[in-house]
Amino acid sequence: MKHNWKAQELVLEIDAENAMVQFTPLAQRLRGSWSARYAPSQSRKARYHQMPDVPGQMIVLNAKERYLKIVDPLGFQTEEMSRLLDEINAIKESWQGKSGAHPTQVHKDLTDTQIKTFLWYMHQIHETGRGKLHNGRMPNARTILSMPGKLQTKFYSSMQDDRKYATDEEIESMGGPPAVVAESS
Repeated sequence: MKHNWKAQELVLEIDAENAMVQFTPLAQRLRGSWSARYAPSQSRKARYHQMPDVPGQMIVLNAKERYLKIVDPLGFQTEEMSRLLDEINAIKESWQGKSGAHPTQVHKDLTDTQIKTFLWYMHQIHETGRGKLHNGRMPNARTILSMPGKLQTKFYSSMQDDRKYATDEEIESMGGPPAVVAESS
């Protein structure tokens, strides 16, 4: 089945109301955006209520160029981000130490299976309201499931390779294409 999504660069910011989000394919927790309006009341002791709004880490997937990056806007070499990091450190350095940006991670030469899998998990983050799209258009589930490659659904076990991927039945239950598409004669 052919998909209709154009390969493009997608930029998804983790935006989970002061929470971390698990990005399953990389077995990593990514920092969500921070806002004092979501801070619990007991955080006043720790001065979190004085913190400025902080952008979340971003997942950047470029299907055409076949790479994925995890970037932290706090690491952008701009005057705005430098001032923001200084402001964060002025508030929390006394009780938590100095903060810095998470290092950028780059994964190159992605296979069709990796692109499909990364895109599927980005879609899940976006659809559950834990991610905000900054660039590109997020394809729907059916489109992702119809893309070339397999969808990896199991990551942290020693299962045989063929058990790490969604079966045709699982893909159908996720709203994907049927296992066999009848062609008209």
